[in-house]
Amino acid sequence: MTELLKANIDLLHVAGGEEQNSPPPGTLALSPPRKAARGRAHDYLFVSLKLLGTAGEGRTSRLAQSAAQAFFGTPGSVTAALRQAAMAVNQELVDSGLEAGLVVGALRGQNLYFSECGAGEIILVRFGVVSRMYGSKRPLGSSLAPMIQFQHLEVRPSDLIILTAADDVPWSDLSLAGLTGLALEQVSDRLVEATDRDITGLVIQVPATASVASPRSAPDLSAPSPAGLTGLDAPARSALDASDRSTEILSGSDGSPRSAPDANSGPGVGLTALETGDGSSQSSPDPPIAEGEHTVGHEHPVGQEHPAGSEHSSGRPSDAPARASTSDVEGPGRRTVAEELEDPGHDPDDFSRNIPGFGMRRIAFRLRAATKRVSRMAVEVIVRLIPGTLDPQQFDEFSPNLLAFTAAAVPILVVGLSSLIYFKHGRVEQFESYLAQAQSAVISAQIQAPGEDSRPDWLLASQWLDLAESYRTSQESLRLGSQIQLAFDELDQVIRLDFVPAVSGGFGPKANLTFVAATATDLYAYDEGTGTIWHAWATGRGYEIDSQFECLAGADNIPAFGRPISMVIQREPGALGTEGVVAIDGNGSLLYCAPGAEPLTGQLAAPDLGWGTIQSIEVFGNKLYVLDPVKNAVWIYDAADGLFSGSPALYFVEEVRELGTAIDLALAQDELIILYADGRIDRCRRTIENTLEGNLRIRVECESEPQFQDERAGFGPRATIPGADPLRFVYSPPPEPSLFFLDGIEGTVFHYSMRLVYQAQYPTTFEAQVSAITGAPPNDLFVAAGDQIYFAQLGR
Repeated sequence: MTELLKANIDLLHVAGGEEQNSPPPGTLALSPPRKAARGRAHDYLFVSLKLLGTAGEGRTSRLAQSAAQAFFGTPGSVTAALRQAAMAVNQELVDSGLEAGLVVGALRGQNLYFSECGAGEIILVRFGVVSRMYGSKRPLGSSLAPMIQFQHLEVRPSDLIILTAADDVPWSDLSLAGLTGLALEQVSDRLVEATDRDITGLVIQVPATASVASPRSAPDLSAPSPAGLTGLDAPARSALDASDRSTEILSGSDGSPRSAPDANSGPGVGLTALETGDGSSQSSPDPPIAEGEHTVGHEHPVGQEHPAGSEHSSGRPSDAPARASTSDVEGPGRRTVAEELEDPGHDPDDFSRNIPGFGMRRIAFRLRAATKRVSRMAVEVIVRLIPGTLDPQQFDEFSPNLLAFTAAAVPILVVGLSSLIYFKHGRVEQFESYLAQAQSAVISAQIQAPGEDSRPDWLLASQWLDLAESYRTSQESLRLGSQIQLAFDELDQVIRLDFVPAVSGGFGPKANLTFVAATATDLYAYDEGTGTIWHAWATGRGYEIDSQFECLAGADNIPAFGRPISMVIQREPGALGTEGVVAIDGNGSLLYCAPGAEPLTGQLAAPDLGWGTIQSIEVFGNKLYVLDPVKNAVWIYDAADGLFSGSPALYFVEEVRELGTAIDLALAQDELIILYADGRIDRCRRTIENTLEGNLRIRVECESEPQFQDERAGFGPRATIPGADPLRFVYSPPPEPSLFFLDGIEGTVFHYSMRLVYQAQYPTTFEAQVSAITGAPPNDLFVAAGDQIYFAQLGR
């Protein structure tokens, strides 16, 4: 029976000097999925990733998931899977121009394997002795060939291991040594108290009282979970109790049962590198690390000096049996290799691996012995089914061909019958068992006080239901899933709007809508697929395309105008005497369009510095605002008879903002709001004053580091929207002024008040990716996805 190593896990998430209840971005503790690659079924994975600079939490978490998928999808040795996880993240970082620190750990039995790339640290506390393993100076994503450092640790009772990708760990050796003997919750609390900066990571604690866990009834954590890479797949490892933050992991070893190392063998820290460089055998079962990869570590316990050739030099406990050399095996009085292998009570893994050709000979003897055993069993079955055929003890009288056929056919027959029984009855019983556990967790959640106290039980119910639906679905499981989803929506203030298509049939099979603008009665959209600006008017039950609308109708339709960069509404009277839209291309050319009017073109006067890159425009009153991040400027143009012309004025005169990563802007009355690629915003007001000398002075005042406020439990003030990677945003005017941010990855719309207080989020479930949003009075929200625009009314 395989021994199970018991370990407790806690996730660290400190932001703004306070512990956060939300999952730390880029930090994972995962059990093997049901369909893990060969060799990964007994590996438990820990990931800590930190993006350098400013980046959304959503991107950090997605990169960590990419590492996990690459690890569990790579067959072979642990180091090969760790290397592939680092390579997968590195490729995404290189493609995105980002850099990160990454620490990945894999637990197999009593062995922990680590890989470190860039900033990060692995800390081991063993009997009050602290050992640290630092990452490399070269961050992940800085080159196509990442620098990967591998570490190996054989865990012992009372071990405390901390993994973090932070580049500056705040804990001293003295404070870490004082954690010995504390409960995991106390350890986490002390780490948080001693932290004065933002940090994420994991804490792994091996209990001192037991190194081998007894089997558990439900769920079976030693088996691969079918739930996939969505966290700790078995519910008992994620939320056992609302008062217990730790997670217990039972990791099955991949070999024969081994007793736990002696806790009294000393406080030495068994961190070893996986490659010595001299070709000597390793304690790790994995193949050597590929040449050229960087490795660091200790070849013997840290803090102890062992002479070469001593019993400690191999990294094994002193009481471990010594392996026989070649001369020992072949000397007088010793058994031959064949005798060793054919001995049923002998474990070949304990035999010397230094004999030339030993591996192939071992496989051959094992196959021959297995064939003989199966043949004997098959013949006995045949004799029992057909009495009198032959004395079972005379099985050698059968021909070799018959024996070979029987040995191959019987296992196939047994496996086939077992599979038939399992798929007919076993899967149904598994489904019903997991569904009952989910229903029990739902009842437990319902008797809790409303609010965050019930979240652990709802999370447990969701995980049990995921396990159940991995076997099948039913009306009851679907109903239970809807109930759980509704509970999470209430906790997270998620509103699922009833989006309906604006135009029946969409805008055509080749359409790809990238810009959208709307009024109370009109809808405008730019189709990048056909190079067309569309107009549709409201019909009471939806919108109908205006076939008589004259505007851009193809790339070469208006020679003086190129591909639109941005498009906004121009209020009446505008350039055409009625309400319409104005679009701009990359050269500063303008296109004015309105229903029932012929389009007009214009050309903005280029600034003295010339154009850099026109990113976005906005019209407020008789002024046009143009965002040019390359030139680090926002230009203002005045309108004459609705046509924007004249020399531009700089919005920022005395205090110039750093606009290099700005992606969108909007005008909220007299306030300019700028959105940056990392999710931050700027809020500025511009005033013109008369000086005592009779001159005009332009003064711009910007709010210092605006913070998004969130009253939900575990969410404090922060400079970016938690869990979002904003692509665009739109301002909704009174009577209830608001800001709506579009998440460029999931397509979710986040709703904030003008004080930046979280109001709600509106998920979208369209097949195509959401590319644009806009609002229109009274309370309509429009989103563009693929060839269609969808709209819903907000219930404010």
